[in-house]
Amino acid sequence: KLDNGVYAYLGIPFAKPPVGPLRWKAPVDVEDCQDNFKATQFGKRPLQSLLGSDEAPSTVPMSEDCLCLNVWTADPNIKGKPVMVYFHGGAYGWESASDELYDFRHMAKENPDIVFVSAEYRVNALGYIDLSRVPDGKVYKAADFKDSTQLGILDNISALRWVNRNIEAFGGDKGNITVWGESAGGGISSILMIARQAKGLFQRAIPMSGAANLTITRQQYERMDQAGALMEATGCKDLDGLMALTEEQILEAFKQPTE
Repeated sequence: KLDNGVYAYLGIPFAKPPVGPLRWKAPVDVEDCQDNFKATQFGKRPLQSLLGSDEAPSTVPMSEDCLCLNVWTADPNIKGKPVMVYFHGGAYGWESASDELYDFRHMAKENPDIVFVSAEYRVNALGYIDLSRVPDGKVYKAADFKDSTQLGILDNISALRWVNRNIEAFGGDKGNITVWGESAGGGISSILMIARQAKGLFQRAIPMSGAANLTITRQQYERMDQAGALMEATGCKDLDGLMALTEEQILEAFKQPTE
């Protein structure tokens, strides 16, 4: 319970850590667990470049193991409240649900009849990268990564599945869920309205300053060749090399200038 009386449940995992063989794979929902979980701190923020964002970044450490969400409610014992699930902005490349801008303690205080949720999702090269043209390795093949271009969206959907399974325990009504966000979060909210896997997971959407077309064409996206840039920056020759990269090596690659 926070000092303003709001209950905050922070850093709750909604999917298994997308690390090791799960890197660049669709999220795997966490299984139900009866163990106690200490939800008092934000989880890790997704790996990202520290360049490009014009907002104050979160101070929590970065990690690939970032798929967690946060819940704020004025009183978890009052049931049947509408739920608002927020997806942060950042051009699909940076920022975090743990950024100070996205702390909903004050909104939950001012709107005690609503349960607020925010969720992390993979960004940048860990969330939206085309691995289809990367040479196969001895272990990993391009066919293994068919979802690599849309992992951030699949993370959002996984978070919504968790909300549907669990939000009633926090006083929320799983039949009255609104997704919302600004910038990239607005785009995500728009995309979720047409995503087949998100059907039935929410009832309303409030996209703010975001477009469903992600602002660029497929041709422009392919010309960006994120995978090629990452391979050049790290010296990798195939998918085995990319999968063997450490988080530190990926972060170091993010520091290198691009055209």
